[in-house]
Amino acid sequence: MGTLNGPLVAQDFVDYYFPDPAPTFPSSTMPRIASPRSSSSSGCAAEDIASNLSESLNAVFSRHGLTFYLSDSLNDPDIIAVVEDHKKPQDHSFSLYHAALVIACRPATPGQSFDLRLLATHAKDVFARSMRNWMYALHITETAAALVRFDAFGITYTRPFAYTGDSDMLRRFFWTFLHCSKTACGFDVETTFTVAPDSPEARIARHALRQWGSCTDDMGDTVESSRDVVRIEVPTKDIEGPKYVYGWVPLHQSEFPGHLNTSIYPVYDPLTSRVRCLKDSWRDIHRKVTEEHVLIALQSQRCPNIPQYVNGGPLLTVNAAGKRCRRRIKNPFYKGRELIHYRILTEDVLSPIVDFSSTKELMEGFCDAVSAHQDAHEIGILWNNVSHDHLMVNPTTGNSVLCDWSEAVVWDPEKHRNHPKTSPGVDLRHFIFSLLYICLRYVQHSHSSYVNDILKEFPWPYVSIRSI
Repeated sequence: MGTLNGPLVAQDFVDYYFPDPAPTFPSSTMPRIASPRSSSSSGCAAEDIASNLSESLNAVFSRHGLTFYLSDSLNDPDIIAVVEDHKKPQDHSFSLYHAALVIACRPATPGQSFDLRLLATHAKDVFARSMRNWMYALHITETAAALVRFDAFGITYTRPFAYTGDSDMLRRFFWTFLHCSKTACGFDVETTFTVAPDSPEARIARHALRQWGSCTDDMGDTVESSRDVVRIEVPTKDIEGPKYVYGWVPLHQSEFPGHLNTSIYPVYDPLTSRVRCLKDSWRDIHRKVTEEHVLIALQSQRCPNIPQYVNGGPLLTVNAAGKRCRRRIKNPFYKGRELIHYRILTEDVLSPIVDFSSTKELMEGFCDAVSAHQDAHEIGILWNNVSHDHLMVNPTTGNSVLCDWSEAVVWDPEKHRNHPKTSPGVDLRHFIFSLLYICLRYVQHSHSSYVNDILKEFPWPYVSIRSI
């Protein structure tokens, strides 16, 4: 479900994540939030909480520009989506991922705390359908609420607090949220959120990306994805200003917002009319060796079997003072650590090595990967990130490609030779584990019925048991 960070006091949460001052809160003139009314003698159901709360919140905040819309886009009657007033949906085409904030309503359960899994489920859908840097949500019962934030650090949440009667906390939060920028709400303002479906750009992008934009429906028919085409900014070094590409359906997204949020997109590059690969991730700001620097160094030495770097680097945004700076996030539970947002554009869209057609093809690809690791080591770079997920194949050339150099280090014999986690020996041992995992998992053999038992008992150095 992601790394849990908390609980924080609600006011500390607001002060930390919304440091820019909002206009004075009109406590004396703003109506109170009414308590939910039950439709049955057994107490408030989720539908009661959601419908009554949306009615009460709209009465309080609609005049200020927030609309609380009872969303049925996920066939879930207990979800309230908060949207800007001028974007109030008029029909059922509205989707949850357009929401600036998601509120999940649930009746209180004696002896149980707030169920973050409910919000995690909806957050996963929002992140999968839109390019967000982070997202805010609330979990609400009849009497209490908790604030939640999802970002690359995981899930940060508050202690439950009362929101009816004399409590001002929830009203103050919405007042602050109302007056913050779209960037502070978590929207990626450097990405055009949606491109009009009938625009020339969207049509060209969908045609170029059709190989990855189709899916199978419940009837077994191939249909186009319902996702919107988005225009994505990529930092550049060789042209003035940012570069823009068009993405549609991601090849890979994290299981959950958190753990550095790496997403991979096939994208259409309008400047070259080519399909390329975009990697979107968050990385530690103090890291001295960045992935684009490693790829540039490897390309300058003509090392084969590595992703071919085109453009990219840390994303820039405009701060409160109007200056361009690197986009970064912090977390109160990780003192001194900051993450910055990276996007890297590479030449070809790759396929997983596990899609091999024969064991011979698998072994040839595996040898290509080991050869790429050796070439990098010879010029002083240690990959340091071995996993079967990072062994890919270029479908155009048929060669294996060693991907994800985000953890690479400059090789220091004195420092790394016998290091327990960073040494050529560790990488090579992980290569063997990777091959063993792939063979057990994807190659036909006589013990296939025992594979899960073998994988769970074996002391894998990197494979997550959650994926088994």
